[in-house]
Amino acid sequence: MPASMANGITARLRATHGGAFTELTLCGPIVSAPPPARALRRLFSQLAFWSGYPVHVVLSVDAAAGWLEVWSDALAVVPERHARVEFRLSDRTCDER
Repeated sequence: MPASMANGITARLRATHGGAFTELTLCGPIVSAPPPARALRRLFSQLAFWSGYPVHVVLSVDAAAGWLEVWSDALAVVPERHARVEFRLSDRTCDER
């Protein structure tokens, strides 16, 4: 693993709407092998419950074809009420929104 990835995931919390809401941003590398379907469904179910909306998932379509297929297949088990997947031609990171 490159040294720049050694610190894992960063969870950034920021007050919004005068502190009535909290913006949560997760950013960092994870292994490319998706977790088991049950764990993936549970993760997105909890995030959707907490926010009250489906999670907007963006897959970069300019990534390696095998990677894209693995993640699109893995996310297919997550109900649309919990996650909506978008395919985007971009290499932007979560910090560049």
